[in-house]
Amino acid sequence: MIKYFISYKNLINDNTINKKIDIHSPELKMLKKTKNGEYKEIPILYFVGYVENLLSFIDKIENRKPNISFMVELTSGESKKLNNLFIKKYEITKENNLKLIKDNKEIELLNFNVLMNLKPIEAEKCKIVILTKEKKDFTISSLDKTFINGNLLEKRKNLKKDNMINDLYFYTEDEELIEKYKEKTILLKKINEDKYQLLKHKIFIIDSISQDRISDLTSNTFRCLYELCNSSIQVFIKEEDEEYEILSEKIDNSKKGYLILLENFESLLYNYSIEPILKYINVYELKNRKYIKKPIEEYMKENDILKYIKKPSQN
Repeated sequence: MIKYFISYKNLINDNTINKKIDIHSPELKMLKKTKNGEYKEIPILYFVGYVENLLSFIDKIENRKPNISFMVELTSGESKKLNNLFIKKYEITKENNLKLIKDNKEIELLNFNVLMNLKPIEAEKCKIVILTKEKKDFTISSLDKTFINGNLLEKRKNLKKDNMINDLYFYTEDEELIEKYKEKTILLKKINEDKYQLLKHKIFIIDSISQDRISDLTSNTFRCLYELCNSSIQVFIKEEDEEYEILSEKIDNSKKGYLILLENFESLLYNYSIEPILKYINVYELKNRKYIKKPIEEYMKENDILKYIKKPSQN
């Protein structure tokens, strides 16, 4: 027999199904991981007398006890309506414990910047998730609805202060959509129930440019430069044998750069005014856990962008 679960926190951040859960709900369970890797199912009703705020109680316990998780049991039908990324399937063992059914598959997430290109019908096929790095690996969580209130760019910058890959992404199971935005995806491999390893990633970084190198820029070009840098975060680049590490903190022999977060950045590449500063922008692609650098002009040539750059009017 198969049982379906989703974490309480992921459920309350998803409004796909109208499933109200409180401390008295029999579907709310505490799963405790045993030494042999199986899980014991403990009804949370045992703790009713100790709980005032359910979410805060869950956060407190899960932070203290990494072998404990609070999950909501779903029917098979409910599980199909929710984000498949967050559904966990378990087999019931002879000892009446739960054994996780592992799924070490690769998944692609669309970069948040595709938001500028998504049509409404495409957006309906996507769900926003948050990717964050914890130690060596990454975790994916559902989007807390309060996150989107206020200055979204600033919130994304704050996410990236700990790691530049931390960000909002779109998850979809629509293969045509993934193929359409292939150049704007990040590839991860699931290595256990909650952890992912980064396999493919691409970023755009603009060099730190001294004042004397931009003194002769036109006002339009300077406006492009300001727009790029104002929406970027500072990173440090360390080169070794034509391979690169991108770091959030300065180390010896690293140089400063700015990771571009501008949502309409690739649209900006079609603007003639950006041409004088293209020589300061590079694409970094992850290969074998190191980044390989490519000039932006080479990337634009490969993607047929150069020939579409708008030239200034001759009038």
